[in-house]
Amino acid sequence: MTTDATQHSLFTVPRSTADTSSKPLPEKSSTEAQKEKPAPPPVTLTTEELIEHIFQSMCKGRRWERELLLGANDQELGRSFGNCWCSGQTIELQFRAEDEPALRAVDAVFKTEILTLSASTIATHIRRIVGVPQLKSAKEREAALDGRFDALRLNLRREVLPYIRSLLGEKTPRKTKKAAVAKTGLSEQVASLLLTSDCLTERAVRRTLARITVLLIRQGNHDALAAAKHAVSIVEAATGRWRSAMAYWQDTDEPTSYQNPIRARHETTLPPVPDN
Repeated sequence: MTTDATQHSLFTVPRSTADTSSKPLPEKSSTEAQKEKPAPPPVTLTTEELIEHIFQSMCKGRRWERELLLGANDQELGRSFGNCWCSGQTIELQFRAEDEPALRAVDAVFKTEILTLSASTIATHIRRIVGVPQLKSAKEREAALDGRFDALRLNLRREVLPYIRSLLGEKTPRKTKKAAVAKTGLSEQVASLLLTSDCLTERAVRRTLARITVLLIRQGNHDALAAAKHAVSIVEAATGRWRSAMAYWQDTDEPTSYQNPIRARHETTLPPVPDN
């Protein structure tokens, strides 16, 4: 780790060439001197200020809902940026998902090492800035996820409701002060059938399609073919939103989660061995 004197040389704005020139400058009139703005003072960062600037910037660019809800241990939190490279005018950062140091900061011009931090130290800064708690117990995490998923289902049903209304040709009901209880229309009944706890399984999809189709035929006066088409469109719209939401909570789209590529059949099947 460098000293404050080295920090000054690395993060100080370079002086203008006009200041270092040995040639005498022509005198300027008083009006020109008044129009000129004073040069900005050199910017110097101590090591502590540099670290604070790094993590304030990095924490703003990442989503922390999962860690705030479930908590995280120091190793998980210290590696939460994965394998990440950030390049600026004066400094380059390298976060590592494995091995130590977990963070290496290098001068962008001279490529000299400025500082390194371990995963546990990174976790300390993230907890202080974001407020991530320690990892909760398995029961606490399960209960927290159940509550979050229930709220997420309600929100997604509200999001897909305008699409259902437009598909079925229903108008949005007007709100009246006299109506104490809102009337449940056909679109609301259809939306209530969506996004069950097992909505992504084949059995649940078939069950939901059948229920919506029957509901549209009986109460919506749709013919069987139109009802079936509407049911497929509605279920696909809802499940697509659910998959998109679950990609974050189930950690399936994180860049640090490596999955083996799926090869074509002709790539995985061994060629026949010729007979001798």
